Amino acid sequence: MSGRRFLHTVYSIISIGLLLIFFQCDYLVYPKKEKEPVWHIYFNKSVDNAFSNGTEITGNVRIDLKLSDRILAAESSIDFCFYNIESDTVIGAIKKAYNNRIRVRVITDDKYLDKVTPLLTLGIPVISDSAGGIYISKDMHNKFAVFDKEWVWTGSYNATENGTFGNANNVIEFSSAEIATAFTVEFEEMWGSPINLPNEELAKFHTQKSDNINHLFELDGYPIEIYMSPSDLTKDAILSAIATADYEIYFCIFSFTDDSISAAMEMQLSDFPDLTIMGLFDETQAGSQYSEFHKMETWGDRVVVRVDAVTDTAGIKKFLHHKYLLIDAEHPHSDPVLITGSTNWSNNGFSYNDENLIVSYHPDMVNSYLQEFMARFEEGE
Repeated sequence: MSGRRFLHTVYSIISIGLLLIFFQCDYLVYPKKEKEPVWHIYFNKSVDNAFSNGTEITGNVRIDLKLSDRILAAESSIDFCFYNIESDTVIGAIKKAYNNRIRVRVITDDKYLDKVTPLLTLGIPVISDSAGGIYISKDMHNKFAVFDKEWVWTGSYNATENGTFGNANNVIEFSSAEIATAFTVEFEEMWGSPINLPNEELAKFHTQKSDNINHLFELDGYPIEIYMSPSDLTKDAILSAIATADYEIYFCIFSFTDDSISAAMEMQLSDFPDLTIMGLFDETQAGSQYSEFHKMETWGDRVVVRVDAVTDTAGIKKFLHHKYLLIDAEHPHSDPVLITGSTNWSNNGFSYNDENLIVSYHPDMVNSYLQEFMARFEEGE
């Protein structure tokens, strides 16, 4: 072999080797982007990280900015189903997404239809619960959105200034095409159509809806359940969770007037001597003669119920707007459960209003809410 041919062969071998290193070890040249977690939880008030299981949740989050980020990250579609939409930040993000040729569909409650005038003016299709064949004077009380048929956003947060800066709220969002499909089915049942424009004649709200979605899913390796009111027996899901409590029942609730929920808690209390109950009620709702607060005050020393002390930054009293329940949150070996969503524990919440309910068995999700619960309960009165 000539010297020139030999050198050519050596150079070829070296070149092939370098190419293999480049393609197989591309992270040496271009750092790989860290994959986004499949779920996030946000609280707009403080949290108590002393109760963290190792992952500290962040409190005092600007939820309007988180929602706007998710809106602006959409690549193809946004289905936006909120009781009240009046935040300038959120409305601005929706308008920008629409101008960027993202398909946007909006559902809101008829009492707040005027708040979305800027969206209607732009040409964004909107429908309210005044549509449909039968009008019932109840609430389209959901606060959920579906992005790109993949990300789902839900919780207690209304897209308002009070929801952002005043009332205590929580949000859970997760990435799951299967769960997004369930929420899309619910959305389109109210929309009355699978296309861009709504069909007001076929739209179904409140008691007209049917139980037409899957309920059982898996997220991040743990079961998660999805239910809609009033069609999917959301109250039964709460009762089932209460029946699993061995050590703790903790809750933060805006409206709690349902006797069967408190009766289930009282029965569990009598059956399990190590069980304790700690509950935080919204002060304005606890004052109602129908609130379960009054009877629970008399249940003995294993039950402590308080009213909230939520204020805005100026110290003005605001609502405890949460609707969440924690089962055995301080005993991770006892299959802890989180229930959250838009559903108040009331006859309207279970039987008439359009609502959603999330049941999660993910211990880190439960612990995230435990950190918020302890902060709210400690400041309660």
